[in-house]
Amino acid sequence: EEQVFAIVSPAGSANLPGSWDYLSEKGLPMFGPVLPPDPDLQEVYLIGTGHSDQVRLIVDWLAGEGVTSVGLLRQDNDLGAAFKAGLEEQAPKHGIEIVAEEIVEPNSTDVSNQVLKIRDADPGAVISGADNIQTALLLDQAYDLGWDPIIIGNSSTAGPGAVGTVGAAAPEAAEGFYGSAILSFTNEQSDAVLAYRAAMEAAGHGDLADNSFGLQGYAHSIIFYAALESMGDDLCWDNLHATLESMENFETGLVAPVTFGPLPGGHSGTSGARIAQHTGGG
Repeated sequence: EEQVFAIVSPAGSANLPGSWDYLSEKGLPMFGPVLPPDPDLQEVYLIGTGHSDQVRLIVDWLAGEGVTSVGLLRQDNDLGAAFKAGLEEQAPKHGIEIVAEEIVEPNSTDVSNQVLKIRDADPGAVISGADNIQTALLLDQAYDLGWDPIIIGNSSTAGPGAVGTVGAAAPEAAEGFYGSAILSFTNEQSDAVLAYRAAMEAAGHGDLADNSFGLQGYAHSIIFYAALESMGDDLCWDNLHATLESMENFETGLVAPVTFGPLPGGHSGTSGARIAQHTGGG
């Protein structure tokens, strides 16, 4: 109704898939949603490395740490299914055994039975494919049980150092928590992050500069507006798709280099991640 050209950087890993049918029906582009599973739709372009790809990278890292068995706590939705797919694909490549898989309902605030079952299976690491609060509950319960496996999530379920996770857990329970990171940290001293902080100050939002969603929206906007600028006066959806699908190794300094291509598979723009640990309060 309001002639919106595109939706840029909306958040809601578990909920955004509810919009896919509508986007497809209307042809409305969604650029850089945070961070649903890849729908492989013409209208949707992902910037953040997908959940399954992040899980594969997590498994690679766990193998390097000498882990031989893992447990999975996951939601009963597309997010959890992406975790399961990535784990089942990558674990056999390293001889890692999946000794437990427990499912929680989205938005549930009780994970106690699931955590106890995973603890009883005695994995060397636990991967959290649950939301921030459920991950915080996992951390708290593991600490209360005196159980100390590696606990790791990805950028959506862990958000390394994210207030939504470590802030919701007891400090001693959050200590040592790992997560895969697909975005620079807001306190880095890189030129790209300093430019972001200066832009937030100039816009009157300096008090929000430490929020990673702000940095994510800023990074996604850099990419989106670069595409618009290269389109010239031909600002139509067909030209947007053609422009984005020809983007290659676009650098922001904030996310992994971005390359898009045609479907199938070409609308996931990044494939890298780092492993971060929350320790000493940061």
